[in-house]
Amino acid sequence: MIRDPFELHAGTFTPADLRVVSFRGREALSELFSFQLVVQATPELEGRDAELLGSLAAFVLQRA
Repeated sequence: MIRDPFELHAGTFTPADLRVVSFRGREALSELFSFQLVVQATPELEGRDAELLGSLAAFVLQRA
């Protein structure tokens, strides 16, 4: 089974609910960092976007 190299855990949602399509970020020493993620939710989550927005999240990069 091929594992997705990226995982997103957000609120009550699991990586099975949310697929990271792409991401980009910017970081530097002694500066604030910023990352933007493009995420695709499963069709079963339609209409539940308010639960996701503003929730605590963990973005995980899997080691190859």
